Formats: sequence, C-alpha cells, structure tokens
Amino acid sequence: MECQWKYSFNYVKGVARTDGEAPERAWSTLNPVASSTKEMGPGHRRDTLDDLIGDSNWKKFIGMGTTILRKLIEAIPERNEHQEDLEEFEHSLAGQYGGQLAKWREQVEAWEEDASQPNPFEIKSNSITQASIQLQLAKDEVIEAAASDVPPTHTDISPSVLISSGLELEEQQQRLRNDIEELGLRGTDQQNAKLQQRSNGLRNRIDAWGAVQTLYILAVASL
Repeated sequence: MECQWKYSFNYVKGVARTDGEAPERAWSTLNPVASSTKEMGPGHRRDTLDDLIGDSNWKKFIGMGTTILRKLIEAIPERNEHQEDLEEFEHSLAGQYGGQLAKWREQVEAWEEDASQPNPFEIKSNSITQASIQLQLAKDEVIEAAASDVPPTHTDISPSVLISSGLELEEQQQRLRNDIEELGLRGTDQQNAKLQQRSNGLRNRIDAWGAVQTLYILAVASL
C-alpha cells in the first residue's frame, strides 16, 4: 500500500521501533467513566473528559524520565545486536553485490535528507499473490492435460485445487482456534454450540481433503 512505504515509522529516520498505540491506551482509563458521563450534559461531559485526559498527560509527563530510561536500558543492547547482524549480513553480500549495496545506501540517505527524492522503499513491481499463483497453476494444468492421454487422478479436484483448499482449511482452523480462545469460559450454551458445530464441520472437511490427498501423495497413507 502506498501509505505504508510513504509514512511507515519503520522508514522514518530517528523514529525507531514503536507500536503506534499510545493514543489508544487512554481508553483503558476513560472507558469506566462512561457510566458517569452518560448522565451529564454536553458541556459537563467535555469538561470531565478534559480533566481526565489532562491528568493522564500530566502523569505521563512527570514520569517520562523513568519511562525513557527503562526503554533505553532495553533498547541499547538490542540496537547493538541488530547493528552487528546488519553488518554481518552486508559483509556476506559485499563480494557479489557491493555496488548495489552502495547504491542502495546512497538512495536511502538521499531520501532521508530530502523527502522529495525517489523513495527507495516504494514497491515498483507487482507482487505475487496467492490468487495469481492459483491462476498460473490452473493454466499449467490445462496445458498438461491437453498434452497427456492419462486420465486425471480426480475428476473434480486437481492438484492446484487440493493445495488451495488445504490453505483455506488451515486458515479456517486458525480462525476457529482464535474464536475459541477469545470466548474462553464465558460462552453461553448457544455460543459453545455454534463453535462445536463449526469444529465438527471443519473436521469433516479436513477428513474429506485428506482422502483426496492420499490419491496424489501415496506416502501420506502410511503416516
């Protein structure tokens, strides 16, 4: 995305690593106040929120020295470690790609000094997507089938379909696992029943996928 290579903190000189979530953390303090402010008029509500946010900012300000010191103690050794890794990596490339490394460094430094210069982090080629790979595999299968007299192993599920459906099943497993962990022990019978039904349906689809997998990968049957 264009906004990523233009504004990402990872590429801005001097910003270093940040999660960018500091403005969001105030909600942990403000959320409990909703039970009080919902009964207030607009002016009173705004004044109350201003007081709370001002208090939060003051505590952050007077504690900044301690906070920065704690982060520096953690960051300096990690910075040294990453610097050593970078130097080792660049040294391994210097023999074959020394000219490209020097050119890349010049481009980065020029962009850091003047943002109007070409951004070296801009992606100028189309990235490979899962959909494009699936399309290419499907086209290859058509060409291969036209040049062969051997009937297909499975009439409905080709090797590329098997691979893509396996990836989809893996993604569904992860989503189900996340939903189960998020619900925890707080779920109602209805919520638990829906999760169990999803789990049962997913298990049936995995078993059906595994049966087709053994047609293409015979060694799987012995596992």
